[in-house]
Amino acid sequence: MLDVTVVDSQEQSVELIPDKPTKKARAEAMPAIARLEGRITLGWPDAVPMTKALLKDDAATAAFLQQHADATFFLIQLACTFHHQDDTPFDQAWLRVQLQQADLQATPLAIAWSMSPEKVEDVQEVSNSIKLDSKFQILSIGQQVHAEGKVKTPVRTIQISARGLREPSPYWHFRRTPAARLEGSFRLALVARLPRVTATTAMVDFRATVTHRLLGIISYHSAVNSARRVINLGACDGGER
Repeated sequence: MLDVTVVDSQEQSVELIPDKPTKKARAEAMPAIARLEGRITLGWPDAVPMTKALLKDDAATAAFLQQHADATFFLIQLACTFHHQDDTPFDQAWLRVQLQQADLQATPLAIAWSMSPEKVEDVQEVSNSIKLDSKFQILSIGQQVHAEGKVKTPVRTIQISARGLREPSPYWHFRRTPAARLEGSFRLALVARLPRVTATTAMVDFRATVTHRLLGIISYHSAVNSARRVINLGACDGGER
């Protein structure tokens, strides 16, 4: 077991640019959509190499590194915050880490070895009853009902899911759920397995969809100089791991 201290990195605002409509008619009819600023903040990613010095006396992990002598491993920590606004709430968002190795022929290929969180669920308790008040106004359909004798079933909705495990372009998918807005702060982490013989970079960027009251759901991408953080992971020089 290896404990690594969580890094409290300073978060910076991400500028979101609206995507261009794919259909010409819709593009001509749609009014100009402003960029979104200050709605997402991203903590500068931190990368920690998994070396023998860090492992200390962890024999099992040291043996694992010996089995993967042609690779090096980095722990990449990230943090992001979604700031809610009633008139333009977030619908979904994607945070991607693109691993790019300088020598595309080098092996083993740069991939996400593990990711956390893998899945976060929003759980609601649903029963087989409909609750009304004294004026026959419906208060709930099977949600938050605690009367005795009612059958209750937990209903799970995925709020965050990790995708792209063992691939060079892993990402986290965030969703708004029926019970929870997409807002607040989240800590993320992944272990990247990289080839020892060539340098590798990790580029972080965002995509998001936002619901506009008049325009519907609009897709956005992060500005090049706003959220595309690049980490230079480098090549292992064959020294202490």
